[in-house]
Amino acid sequence: MKSYFTSILLSLLVLISCSQEHKHEGKKEDSCCKNETTHSKEKSTDDQGSFYDISGLTYTNHLGKAQSLSDMKGKYVFVSMIFTQCKYACPKIAENIQALESALNKPFQVVLISFDPKRDNPQTMSAFLNEKKAGKNWTVMTSTDDIIRKSSMLFDISFKELENGDFSHENVIIVLDKQGREIKRIEGLNINVQQEATEILDLLGKEA
Repeated sequence: MKSYFTSILLSLLVLISCSQEHKHEGKKEDSCCKNETTHSKEKSTDDQGSFYDISGLTYTNHLGKAQSLSDMKGKYVFVSMIFTQCKYACPKIAENIQALESALNKPFQVVLISFDPKRDNPQTMSAFLNEKKAGKNWTVMTSTDDIIRKSSMLFDISFKELENGDFSHENVIIVLDKQGREIKRIEGLNINVQQEATEILDLLGKEA
């Protein structure tokens, strides 16, 4: 299982030398302001390794501290990729995660990785969390362009920087189990919170 996951990672890291544009050409891009249909996919953990075991992906969080995905070991996690200057989709992603938290009534960590290291710093990331009245279990973090591209490929969330400095990107919420394995991804903005929460609880019950 681990060797399978590692081989995928190595392949992705080789591909990173190619332009990110090639990935976008063959895949649908969603504008940060597009309100698209939601798709939900369950993932089997049988063939998956852990995102927590991946080294070399280090970020700076909203507190100005270094952080990595491995810091989340032993916790259930929601992961998404956003940028704090986003006016519609990213705030909506945050609202959806908050609604899922309330419906689940189960401790989750929330990790938001910013596409925008040029404009997102501890101050702007903290302001985003404050505006959303997010709990202390929430983290916004960013890194170098290279790390952001690798993160995008690993989580399979495509994005493209626009001329005005904003980003066109897919709207995705990923659910990780305590071992750091992706068990579910929710694509889109108009989510059925209760249905998604029920499915997540069922998956966590199987994982336990």
